Amino acid sequence: MKYVHYDNAGKIIGWYDPLIHAEIPQSAVQVGDALWRQAVSINANHYNATDNTVSVVDYRTPDEIQSGLLMSLGALCDAKTTEAKNYINGAPVSNEQLRRYEEKYEMAKAYKATGAYAETLQLEADLAGTTVDQLADLIIASGDAYKQALINFNAMIEAFRVKVKAMISAGDLAGAQAVMEKAKMLGANATPDDIRGLFA
Repeated sequence: MKYVHYDNAGKIIGWYDPLIHAEIPQSAVQVGDALWRQAVSINANHYNATDNTVSVVDYRTPDEIQSGLLMSLGALCDAKTTEAKNYINGAPVSNEQLRRYEEKYEMAKAYKATGAYAETLQLEADLAGTTVDQLADLIIASGDAYKQALINFNAMIEAFRVKVKAMISAGDLAGAQAVMEKAKMLGANATPDDIRGLFA
């Protein structure tokens, strides 16, 4: 046997086992082990004394639910942006690698504009068996393609974020949650049609 301690709303405060706990609150109610196991298996947070059942109840206020959904939305969008960077680069990349790519891109642009960084780029050009001019052109073309792909993906993510945020603000919390769950399944190669399909 176990004891369940709960408040006036039925919110479970804690469980007690007389074999383990020396002190059990006087207001705690004795229940069977089967009910306790069920509560543990579903992570129940509510006890209904009338019918001796347990369940999961969302005790958050509407503001707390909205706030939680907005935080989840931000985290989802950030995760999808990271997936996109990895997808566009062809492999997972660290922030340090992205910083180095950006530096190399800026060096190549400066070289083409003013001739700066010629010595720095020369070593890499020698290793690649090409000229500094060809290397700079390749770095710039790759960097421009990467930036454009990321701009396109970020525009889709921002459109998604705005639409889901509007749903949350309008009180359609269940709808927003459902769309966010579907969006988790989309890969970094998602298209605008895929994003529109989330809201269909």
